[in-house]
Amino acid sequence: MPSVNDQEGSKVPAGLPPVVDAHVHVFPGSIFSAIWKWFDENAWSIRYRMASYRVFEFLLSRGIKHIVAFQVAHKPGVEDKLKNVCPKYYENLRILLICVIKRIDHKLR
Repeated sequence: MPSVNDQEGSKVPAGLPPVVDAHVHVFPGSIFSAIWKWFDENAWSIRYRMASYRVFEFLLSRGIKHIVAFQVAHKPGVEDKLKNVCPKYYENLRILLICVIKRIDHKLR
């Protein structure tokens, strides 16, 4: 699936009420790299490839008022890598970071 070629502005359009981005993924760089590789090979190209702190800077600088960011361990062994990343971003009151450390099993039982 090709990337969307929609027009992109430098800021949230004027006149909108406060905008909350409620679906932001944050991960350590090594996990982001693996995710991007998987999407390149199996789905679509990820438009913005940035470190987690850059994602926050990017969104806030463009007029997003609040961010709901989260991490989910979808594979065994990833939980330990995520534990050290969650606390790094809590200081910014405009960012709510939800850490789901436990691996989610998508298989129906």
